[in-house]
Amino acid sequence: MPNKLFSEHATFSRRFAALLLALVFALQSGCVRHSSRPEPPRESGIPGTQFQSALGKVAVVASESMLGAAPVSPAGGKDKSVYISPAKRTFISCGKILGGGGCAGDAEACAAVFFGAMAICGLAAVPVAVATAAGKAHGDEPIETSRLKAAVETTMNPNVVQDTLRDQVEADAKIGGVKLVKVPLASAQKAARDNDYPPLAALGVDTVLEVSMTQIFGEAEGEMSNPVLPLDMQAHIRLIKTSDNYEIFSGDYFYRGKQLKYTEWSANNAEQLAKAMRAGYEAIGRDISDRVFQLYPFPERRAQESPRSCGLAPVDPKKEMVGDLQPQLSWQSFPRAADIAAAPEEMAQVKNTKYDLIISQGEDGNSPEVIYRREGLTSTTHKIEITLNPNTRYIWSVRARFNLHGRQRVTEWATRCPFQPQLVVSGRLYQFHTPKV
Repeated sequence: MPNKLFSEHATFSRRFAALLLALVFALQSGCVRHSSRPEPPRESGIPGTQFQSALGKVAVVASESMLGAAPVSPAGGKDKSVYISPAKRTFISCGKILGGGGCAGDAEACAAVFFGAMAICGLAAVPVAVATAAGKAHGDEPIETSRLKAAVETTMNPNVVQDTLRDQVEADAKIGGVKLVKVPLASAQKAARDNDYPPLAALGVDTVLEVSMTQIFGEAEGEMSNPVLPLDMQAHIRLIKTSDNYEIFSGDYFYRGKQLKYTEWSANNAEQLAKAMRAGYEAIGRDISDRVFQLYPFPERRAQESPRSCGLAPVDPKKEMVGDLQPQLSWQSFPRAADIAAAPEEMAQVKNTKYDLIISQGEDGNSPEVIYRREGLTSTTHKIEITLNPNTRYIWSVRARFNLHGRQRVTEWATRCPFQPQLVVSGRLYQFHTPKV
């Protein structure tokens, strides 16, 4: 009897994997990309930010698009047609299945649809689908399916996800002093759904910042009955003129969090999932706001005094080992000599320079967990005000915050060269190690 059960389980796993791979391939072949005419950067590798001063009145809108389902608008935005890819249709179908109370019909096929849609379209219902499919494959009721479904649905409802991202970006923009236009929800939803933003111009909006969470989890690993799901949050933005639907800029933002089994994500009413996603929203929201409204790329990106450093180079600690659990950190001042040489007229107008500092814990390749943050520091030296853990590796970074041409600006976060393509702070930051005692 045990051999028969093992054989049935192995057969199901093979069929499930084959169906999943087939579906992923089919969905990927149907994915589309944003039509984009991004502003040319000032020079190769430096993000273009010239559009910031001409945004006018901005509204932040949550897009309903998911990965592979973005509306396609040719240059100039004259064609308002919307293309629904196979990935988008799969997302809609899976949503109906979940809304109907779980998978119906062929359990293996339904599980593959849910899993493939999650991987390609960002659908969040995988834990429920896996539990349901596994239970039906063995003729049993899935373990705690109702509880898992309720917890995961609440945290990862697509509308809630998109609205939360929008709210986070709005909050960060307001903290940065950006005055946003609040448009009626129905008008914003219709404009985003139709990919047609000129109607918002009549409401006093000059530019729309369209934000969309395109993925929550990365590719699952391990046993399909209880897979390991890495939190790989991805968001896409488009900056669009309301006068003619012209796309000024588009970009993608990433947050890589923990890797837990689906039962761990959903435990205690998905407490771990909600906490991890909140950290992702905050990191991505900050970076979107910085990139669109405040970023000022260094005129000279490499810190010439420290060839391995990009941005403000560390001054102390000179070695990775620090002497106590409340170390003192110091860094270059801004503007640096290299910046003044590269852009003397602009640097002469920099005023009220302050600094933002972060200290994090995290593994390389993951978005680190920020455990210490100070903003608006007036000195290039700061003694940590909390007691850190002994014998622990920490990573840290700093950036300048200043006024230029009447606007608040921020530099890129300092990092080991080269600069990262995205602003989300990564594991390539400066490091120090606390003593054992």
